[in-house]
Amino acid sequence: MGQKRIQKKPAPVEVAVDWRVIAGIIIALAFGTLVVYLRVVGHQFLQFDDPEYIKKNFNIVNGPTPEAIRWAFAKTGYCSNWHPLTWISHMIDMKIFGMDAGMHLLVNVALHIGSTVLLFLGLFKLTGSPWRSAFVAALFAVHPAHVESVAWVAERKDVLSTFFLMLTILSYAHYVKRKGTAKYALYGAMIVSYALGLLSKPMLVTLPFVLLLLDWWPLGRFARVQNGKKVETRPSIFSIVAEKLPLFAMAAFSSYMTYSVQRMGGAVASTTLTLGMRIDNAFVAYANYIGKLLFPVKLAVVYPHPGNTLPIVNAIAAMALIAALSIAFARMTRKHPYIGMGWVFFIFTLLPVIGLFVQVGEQGMADRYTYVPYIGLFIMIAWGVPELLARMPDRKRAQTLGALAGVVILALAAGTYHQVGYWKDTGTLFRHTIAVTPPNITAEINLGAWLEDPERGKRPEAIEHYKAALDVNPNHVRSLNLLATAYARDQRYQEAVDIYQKALSLSDDLNVTNNIGLTLNEMGKPKDAIPYLEKVIALKPDFFAAYNNLGNSYRMLGQYDKAVELFDQAIGINPSLGHSYANRGLVRVLQGRFDEALADYAEALRVDPNLGYVHTRMGAAYYFMKRYPEALEELRQGADMGVEPDPALLADLKARLGQ
Repeated sequence: MGQKRIQKKPAPVEVAVDWRVIAGIIIALAFGTLVVYLRVVGHQFLQFDDPEYIKKNFNIVNGPTPEAIRWAFAKTGYCSNWHPLTWISHMIDMKIFGMDAGMHLLVNVALHIGSTVLLFLGLFKLTGSPWRSAFVAALFAVHPAHVESVAWVAERKDVLSTFFLMLTILSYAHYVKRKGTAKYALYGAMIVSYALGLLSKPMLVTLPFVLLLLDWWPLGRFARVQNGKKVETRPSIFSIVAEKLPLFAMAAFSSYMTYSVQRMGGAVASTTLTLGMRIDNAFVAYANYIGKLLFPVKLAVVYPHPGNTLPIVNAIAAMALIAALSIAFARMTRKHPYIGMGWVFFIFTLLPVIGLFVQVGEQGMADRYTYVPYIGLFIMIAWGVPELLARMPDRKRAQTLGALAGVVILALAAGTYHQVGYWKDTGTLFRHTIAVTPPNITAEINLGAWLEDPERGKRPEAIEHYKAALDVNPNHVRSLNLLATAYARDQRYQEAVDIYQKALSLSDDLNVTNNIGLTLNEMGKPKDAIPYLEKVIALKPDFFAAYNNLGNSYRMLGQYDKAVELFDQAIGINPSLGHSYANRGLVRVLQGRFDEALADYAEALRVDPNLGYVHTRMGAAYYFMKRYPEALEELRQGADMGVEPDPALLADLKARLGQ
């Protein structure tokens, strides 16, 4: 009897593909992504991180000045992030587009498109499979969970860092496959791209490990045997790891800088949650991320951390699910290595933000955290589904896969287009968030702050949202602070002070301390305000608002030189705060130094043209200088901006001018 011949599958090789096919895929990916996201052009800045990142950040609003660039690289703790390249990109946008939020977002879209194309090219270079690579890139481009990273100006760090991540992977793919001197140039490009990525967002610290995963699959660089034969040309494990040592060093430095600034900025909240709470939430978050990959509904900008309210049954179920999937995928990995690679990619790239080691912020999870990790699961789907249909005839299989891919991509694109609409303004975003994630303190107070903005002037409605937040947690300090501030603006001063005092009994919060000083000034009690404001300055010497408020305390006490000194300090810290110039101008008027006062008022309006009350103060200064026509014009400009002048002053001016 003859022996049956065993057919061995050939080793994977790069497939020669017509460049027109590649160009067509790139155009389709870019155009499709643009269509889905183009509506961001009509969106507004959000009152959630965007003011701190852009609108109220004087280092950003003046563009990329040498001083601002130095600040970007400094370890200040501002916004609890160290991502200098992201700050510089915002500066450039501000220089070019000003306060046009839609154009800032269009830059985000362009970076997202760039990452999509680079992801396709990198995977194609690594695997030689154009259509599976294109499907992964398409999923990345139009998955609704990625809307948060693209349609939020403050998340520029996500799209910018990921662009450089994809560039790093593409450089690495070419470096591994290239020989000769060009190989070293590609290695240098990889190092530079990774450095730029870390300077954009430190979440890329896991990338050296990701490259090791790519060495395993699809590159197969760890394999010593291929098709039953010993392979002599594979690099050693030592050399594979050694070539990434510069990347590991950069990742370590970035991790150090990030942890330092988060400590400085007060974002690290590991002491408020036990290790058990963090472990439970991490497993539940992993399970929820998988669920939102498959069913991307009820997406929200904030998912509150459950803390000790998380049902133990949920945590056990999530642990069981992740353990079962890990065991199942481990068993499949020997025959299908892409499964192990994709699963480890997903689990590992989420580690920096899963809240297991430290808790940053109040969220239990966030859609933006999936921006890169979902790529691992996308790869599992793109390579796994065709293998499930491997027994189909080739033509029918290709038609079935094409139809399935088309349906999935179109469904996700429709969901993304719809999801982008929720990000058009703060009110729409947080009303949607409250609807899909009740109860949600963060959403309630942010919607309240948006309603209370002078453009809307809906303080009674805002107060109801602050109270709704306190119904969830009566001791939530930020909610107490916002409610008290709303009462102070309604001149319900004693109620405001009582609430501030309750907040201070719960936390030594400097914002609350500053606000109680401000309120005491408004109550005509500057002596009582001074200890609070001096405490703020002693604990945080760059808290410019406290200098401004303390200056007003001394002005009210008639200590004008001391007041001017404090306003000077406030301006030195934040030259873009118009109120400090206006308050210094008022002191100059009281000192009879009218020309200096007018210069201060002019500067206040230069840095903030929306300060209508400054026109009223300028009118009063011109009146004392007997420059009556100019005085009347300034009072009218103030009135046009909603600030009514003193009736007696206006009447006297009109009488003097015969009007």
